[in-house]
Amino acid sequence: MKIVGLFKHIAFRSVSRIMDVLFCAAPLENKVVFTAYSGARYDCNPRAVSEKLHLLYPEVKQTWLMKDPDSIKLPDYVHVVRYGSFSMFIELKTAKVWVDNGTKSQWINKRKGQYFLETWHGGLGFKKMSTEYKQYKLSDILRDRHSLSMTDCFLTDSKWTTDLYSRLYPYYKGKFWECGYPRTDILYDKDTIGLVNTQIRKEYGIPQDSLVILYAPTYRLDNDPRHFKIDFEKVIEAMEIRYRKKTFVFVKLHHWSEKLENNICEYTDKVINMTHYPHMQKLYMAADFFITDYSSGIFEYAILRKPAFLYADDLEQYCQEERGLYFDLHETPFPFAETQDNLIQNLTGVDYKSYIEKLDKFYTATGFIDTSESSKNVCDTIAAYLGSD
Repeated sequence: MKIVGLFKHIAFRSVSRIMDVLFCAAPLENKVVFTAYSGARYDCNPRAVSEKLHLLYPEVKQTWLMKDPDSIKLPDYVHVVRYGSFSMFIELKTAKVWVDNGTKSQWINKRKGQYFLETWHGGLGFKKMSTEYKQYKLSDILRDRHSLSMTDCFLTDSKWTTDLYSRLYPYYKGKFWECGYPRTDILYDKDTIGLVNTQIRKEYGIPQDSLVILYAPTYRLDNDPRHFKIDFEKVIEAMEIRYRKKTFVFVKLHHWSEKLENNICEYTDKVINMTHYPHMQKLYMAADFFITDYSSGIFEYAILRKPAFLYADDLEQYCQEERGLYFDLHETPFPFAETQDNLIQNLTGVDYKSYIEKLDKFYTATGFIDTSESSKNVCDTIAAYLGSD
C-alpha cells in the first residue's frame, strides 16, 4: 500500500506541475472551490459557508471536490467534481477562491491572485495537535508548511485557539481571523432548533416530551471498541427514574471509528445508531444531554446551554500514550467521570445554575467567539474578494 501511495503522490505532483504551466496565464473565474476532509464529506465549516454564500450571493459559482460524488446528493447550485481527478486540478487552477477545512496536499499549488480561506475543522478543544503530540509524522509537518504557505486567512473560534495555532505554526504569515466557526451559526437560531428537534424525533419515532442523550466520543488510535462501551440500558433506567420521562440515546461515532459501530453496543428502539447521520449540529439540536470523552464537539454543543458531560475510563493512558490534553478535565465546566456509575450520578444530579456559571466563565477566559454571524461575515469577505480586480 505504501508503494501504491508513493506512485499516486508522484503522479499527482507530475500532473500538478503540468497544470501549473498550462494555466499560468489563464484568467481566474469568480468561482469558489470547496473541500471538506480531503473530499470525504459535504460537511463542517465549508458546507455552512457554501450554503450561506448561495443564500446571500446566488450568482457566485460553486464547485465541491468529493471523493465519491454519488455518496450524497449535493444542492443543484453546486458543481461536483471528483477529488483526485484531472478535473479537480482544472477547478483549483481556475477558481479565484478556495475554501477548505484541512490542509492542502503538497502537490497542490496556488496561483497568484487566488485566495485560500482555511476554516479548519476543530477549534477550542482538548486534544493536543500538530508537533505537540508524538504521533505527528514528518510528512504531516511538511504538508502543514506547504498548505499554510498558501493560506491567506485562517479562521479561529477563540482567542485561545488563535494563541495555540500561533504557537504551533510560527512560520504562518497569513491572517488569523477570530470570527467564530460558520458551522455553529445554526445553533443560535431558535426557530430552526425547534423545527429540527421536532423533525428528528418524528423521523425516529421518539415522543416529543422524551429525553435524548447524544453520545459522540472521539476516535482512538488503536480502534479498540472497549473505549466506547457504555451500559446504555443502565443509563436509560436511571434517567427515566430521575426525570420521569422516556429516554433515548443517539450514538454517533467519529468518522475514523465508523467500522466499530456494531461492536460497541446493541442498538434497540431506545439506543439508535446515528454514526452516519450527515449533520452533527442538527443532532446537537435534538439532544437534551451530551456525552463525550475528549471531543471538541462539547464546546459547540454547550452553545445551546444544555448539559454536557465528559466520560473516559482511559484518561491516564490517553494522556501518556495517545494525544494528550490541553485542559485538566476536572477543571472544565463539564462534569467528568471515569466510571459509569459516576457518569450516571452526573447525569441525574445536574446543578444547572452552577454549570452555566462555570461555562460562561470558561468561554470568557478562553475568548470564545459567541456569535451567529460567522457565515455571513466570511461570505461577505469572499464576495468582496471576488468583486476585486
